[in-house]
Amino acid sequence: MRQQSANINARKSHAHRLHIGVAVGCGRAVKCKAATAQPVCIDAASSNFNPNIAVWQIPDGSSFPPAIANARILTLDHSGNLHSIYRPGQPLTGAYWDGLALLPALVPPGPIAILGLGAGTIAHLIHAYYPERLLHGWELDPLVVMMAEQHMGLKQLTDTGTLVAHVGDALDANATVGDDGAAGIIVDLFANGQLIPQLTQVKMQHLANRRIKAGACTASNYIAF
Repeated sequence: MRQQSANINARKSHAHRLHIGVAVGCGRAVKCKAATAQPVCIDAASSNFNPNIAVWQIPDGSSFPPAIANARILTLDHSGNLHSIYRPGQPLTGAYWDGLALLPALVPPGPIAILGLGAGTIAHLIHAYYPERLLHGWELDPLVVMMAEQHMGLKQLTDTGTLVAHVGDALDANATVGDDGAAGIIVDLFANGQLIPQLTQVKMQHLANRRIKAGACTASNYIAF
């Protein structure tokens, strides 16, 4: 298929999340060579959960912010919000993911649960700096997990046993880590660029409390657009 490129203007939003404005769409399963001047869509699909899943290769160069230059990024809809970023050998993102990934330094030994795995940005960060941690991540959309394994390094984590990638609802009562619970929980759940209503309900905090072991804590991204 003909490769597609997009004019992408990247900036830090007020919510400290990188925002990507995609000027053109990306057709399904677009394959291409590395871009030299413009971001290039290397794969795309749609699902019942996300209308326009796309993985973009951002070229290196001064025309792009250092945080995304030479990285692969995941977008899920036409809003242009950047949902995941992957750059082999450079796990730090310069965005909010770096802060959430500090949680293992604050909690007792044991597995870390990631509610809202996306393409694995937080999982890559934690593995880079806390390689002893076992990770459990929940992602609602199986196509996001599949594309992350193909194009954003997620398969490296799942194949080595570092990450258990669960496909399903992260807020389901059965989304737990063993009998003892997690040493820490990272919550990064959004829908259509908005904080999902369930996270503001007291019962969700009670559910989280039942999932963690003594001395554990949670880290949450409650910033919506």
